[in-house]
Amino acid sequence: MSEPTSQQPNSETDGFADYLPNRDPIQYGIDVPSQAGPSFPDPDLPNTMDPMGAIAARGEIYRNLKTSHAPWWTVITSWLVLGLPALFTLGFALALGLQTLQELLAAFAQSQGWSNVWQTSLMLLLSLALFSAALLMMLIPIRSTRARLRRQQSRR
Repeated sequence: MSEPTSQQPNSETDGFADYLPNRDPIQYGIDVPSQAGPSFPDPDLPNTMDPMGAIAARGEIYRNLKTSHAPWWTVITSWLVLGLPALFTLGFALALGLQTLQELLAAFAQSQGWSNVWQTSLMLLLSLALFSAALLMMLIPIRSTRARLRRQQSRR
């Protein structure tokens, strides 16, 4: 039987033997202990630097607004960021819709032709769509304020 031999590094295939010829390469491994304690950033919070994390963060913010767990400064900021532009859009859509409705009624009264009627009807539908989108955008701050006020009343 052949006697087991210690395995020496081969200098032709491995350059490790050139620098440390008498030692086994396995002896030079480094053991890095795992990090103990809380990690930073918090793994439960979404990373807003990637697109899916940004979507998750926005969803969490809207969910907190809807369920009244948001602080007052967030509710007020939602009114400034979402409510004011929606309010201006509502006013613009209402003014556009009333002006277009007046033109549409005038076109029917004077029989100016169907092309003018179709054009004003399309503008009326556009103003109605704009008005609807602004109303939907207003729902977020309205619901958050109502939920927050309801939560405060239930505490009393």
